[in-house]
Amino acid sequence: MFTRRSTLALALAALPLRAAAQSAEPFAATADRARGLDQLHGLLIAIDGQPRLAEAFRGPALNRVVNVKSVSKTLVAALTGAAIDRGALPGGTEARLGDLAPRLIPRDADPRVAELTVADLLTMQAGLESTSGPRYGEWVSSRNWVADALSRPMIREPG
Repeated sequence: MFTRRSTLALALAALPLRAAAQSAEPFAATADRARGLDQLHGLLIAIDGQPRLAEAFRGPALNRVVNVKSVSKTLVAALTGAAIDRGALPGGTEARLGDLAPRLIPRDADPRVAELTVADLLTMQAGLESTSGPRYGEWVSSRNWVADALSRPMIREPG
């Protein structure tokens, strides 16, 4: 499981990338640091679509599909930040789902789902029933994961 500490360590491991890209062994230091992160299974660095470092430290091979579960939240948050930085997400984290993507909201969803903000979703404070634990199998076997999650009962107020 990724923790704040391991995520920060990975971010720090990536800091030398710009400078390292111009040296003889551009990613050796980054790979060495990444190998020391016991919860990191592999690392792939690509520049302009070309892999520059690809290594599996432990676990499955890099070409194998893997359920990343919780780390996906970190990836979505990073992509959201990039979208905000580029001006591609009007309203930033306070933007409402009903304004951004109304067609994602199922007809049978609680009306409050349209009022959920990007921040509510990123911080897992939407107030919707969880898709984990005993409900995980039902959710992952559904035809549409987003529709299933957004149509869950509202069990507490968002935020």
